[in-house]
Amino acid sequence: MHKIEKWQKKVIWFVSIVLGVAIFVVAGILFINSPLFDDYVVVAVMVTIFLPTLVNIIDAHWKNDVNAHLPDFFRAIVQAQQTGMTLP
Repeated sequence: MHKIEKWQKKVIWFVSIVLGVAIFVVAGILFINSPLFDDYVVVAVMVTIFLPTLVNIIDAHWKNDVNAHLPDFFRAIVQAQQTGMTLP
């Protein structure tokens, strides 16, 4: 898993919102009196929400993996200190 930086999350949110609004506007212009308008609105909402949600899930998995391995890291530091190694 990869860590996703805060600026990357902001860029993904911005791009997703712009794409969702663009799909909604195009659907409003071309299909306002058509039954397809509802479908395009649903697609616009899905495009707006799907990618940021996926990015948050990936980042949450990364954080959970780090938290799960933190005790092993501390244990390794303690063992290294007990053998006489300096921290640096």
